[in-house]
Amino acid sequence: MTDASTEWQSALRTLRRTGRVARADWPADVFAPEQLGLKVEGAFISMPETVCLYDEAYLDAQLKQVDAGATLRLFDAVGSTNSAMTSNAQTQDVGGNVYVAEFQTAGRGRRGRDWIGDFGRNVAMTVGFSFRRQLADLGGLSCVVGLALIQVLENLGVKAQLKWPNDVWVDDKKLAGILVELVQTPRGATAVIGIGMNVNLSPDQMSKIDQEVVCLRGLGAAISRQDLVVAIYQYVLANVDLFEREGFDRFIPAFDSVHRLHDGPAVLLAGRAIQEGIVRGVDHDGALLFEENGIICRITGGEVSLRPPNFGKT
Repeated sequence: MTDASTEWQSALRTLRRTGRVARADWPADVFAPEQLGLKVEGAFISMPETVCLYDEAYLDAQLKQVDAGATLRLFDAVGSTNSAMTSNAQTQDVGGNVYVAEFQTAGRGRRGRDWIGDFGRNVAMTVGFSFRRQLADLGGLSCVVGLALIQVLENLGVKAQLKWPNDVWVDDKKLAGILVELVQTPRGATAVIGIGMNVNLSPDQMSKIDQEVVCLRGLGAAISRQDLVVAIYQYVLANVDLFEREGFDRFIPAFDSVHRLHDGPAVLLAGRAIQEGIVRGVDHDGALLFEENGIICRITGGEVSLRPPNFGKT
């Protein structure tokens, strides 16, 4: 299932408006309410007391304080905020657009993995940026976005690290992921930047994820999801503006300083191929400098994954 049905969207709107929806009005051909972390009591489905949905008016106003040109689109459910924006980028300028979803039915990560989470508990957002630069000049953008997330987390008292090219880790557990998709349009280069952050993962959801994860609530960070979205947008916007003016070289020392694997041993996975070596930093295009048997080669994003030696799940 890639998009939410009309009936399901209607049920979710009722849930948002009244706090509950009749079980009879929940379509049978979509996710069961328990899969979304909702409560089922008798004839009704309701929101858990700990879940607070986005306030669209508040979120829109706060985003516009950061950037008067910001345009919010809020989804109760969508296949993928990145897919929705990438599709729209073909026919319209999505620069300054911020798509936020309570739930993604087909959230996407790198290497074809799904990015999932309970309804109304985590952050799934996509931001659009229009560039004067060419697509070939946008290397390193995911690292730039990662540094923005590190700044946000530092303000929350969370000490995090990056794992090239697009993961945020705390104590070798994944807290957030970034998915940058570049689109060449008649108007120029557009970056569609997806960010998923674990805010309040339920134990059931954590058990379904194929690697060790952590969430902000578990780390003791107290911030609402909507204030978190605003903070993320603020810092990503500032970093991307600087990147547009000065390129990636400006960010290399900062990235190396918070890269979990910098100057240390690592395993590089590319399909079934496994390489062992030492990470020697990133270059001006954001490519990884990977030393194997005394030879340093450039590794671009693509379908590769970097791991510490003897890392558990992949």
